[in-house]
Amino acid sequence: MHIDHERNGYPKPPPVEADVLVVIGDTTNAMTRSLHWIAETLCDHVRRCVYVPGNHCFYRGPRGSGEENTFYEDQMERGRELAASIGIDLLQNEVLHLDDMGVRIVGGTLWSDFSLMPPGWSRKMAMYYSQNGRLRDDRWSLRDKHNDFIEIRMGAGNSDHRFTPSQWLKLHEESFGFFSCVLETPYDGETVCVSHMGPASSVEPGMHAWLYGSKDIEALMRGPNAPSFWLHGHVHKSLDYSIGGTRVICNPRGYALANGMRENPDFDPTLVVEIEPRQSLTMKI
Repeated sequence: MHIDHERNGYPKPPPVEADVLVVIGDTTNAMTRSLHWIAETLCDHVRRCVYVPGNHCFYRGPRGSGEENTFYEDQMERGRELAASIGIDLLQNEVLHLDDMGVRIVGGTLWSDFSLMPPGWSRKMAMYYSQNGRLRDDRWSLRDKHNDFIEIRMGAGNSDHRFTPSQWLKLHEESFGFFSCVLETPYDGETVCVSHMGPASSVEPGMHAWLYGSKDIEALMRGPNAPSFWLHGHVHKSLDYSIGGTRVICNPRGYALANGMRENPDFDPTLVVEIEPRQSLTMKI
């Protein structure tokens, strides 16, 4: 949604009848501000509202927001408490069982495995450039330094605790292990995976592509326990395709542009996905 970059405001979307609303991160900085906005703006006409954090959810908030010195653990702790108090199901390496609908939702940010690199690059190189920038014409190019390693803190809110690529990779490994374990557990119904970062096939080549998707999760979609759906965010283009037995869907709004246009003209605020076959379930993403 990225209303933190909005220029013209985001009007309340038209009402859509659905059972579950799924919001996959990066609404605004920080997560606690996102949850308030979602509850006030998007949760009408749905039985459940599911939220999976994105990377921007852990950014410091703007000046005057009260979130200028927040950090990862702080946002997770307060985000969980807030979500529970306002009726939002926040999933971070967790499963939501909607057994009356015959569906389980597996959710987590997921991060990425640093696998989508240019030819000749190593994972170590990609991790280094993400945090420090890249040498171009004998000068360091700060534009190659990714904002996540500037804006996110872990353990405390000061600059000595900036998020690192090693911490990113550890979070991915924990999340990937969780998704894998859940998918190995039989379930008499449909499984929907929801992650902010998505599969490698959703990512276009380019700088920092390794921070946008992972090769390892595609193996989960081709395996015997593949989920029915994998919903993700992070990339700013609409997608609907299949990997193995899994339908992959991404419906991002992206950033607002200066002339009132949207970065993703294909964003559909009324998109509803029907999940069959046990009991008809509609899901708005």
